[in-house]
Amino acid sequence: MTGGGISVNSKEQLFLENLRLEPQSLPPDWARYVWRHYAPLGAKVLNKDGKPLETEEESLAELERQANEFQEKRLPILRALGIA
Repeated sequence: MTGGGISVNSKEQLFLENLRLEPQSLPPDWARYVWRHYAPLGAKVLNKDGKPLETEEESLAELERQANEFQEKRLPILRALGIA
């Protein structure tokens, strides 16, 4: 017997957690939820080129972009598999 797995990174896990806690939430909400977890830790958001973003505004914009991409590409797959 063999098996497989689907990886879900920590940011995606936070997106899913927010969606579970607030089923009507949207990607901007997910971005703010992740930022609320990252900011107190001093964690930096990386842009798509891997460069750390310095300001809250830049970080939230990038998180929202990532949340939109997650909603469009990953979330349908996770839902189809019964993970989300």
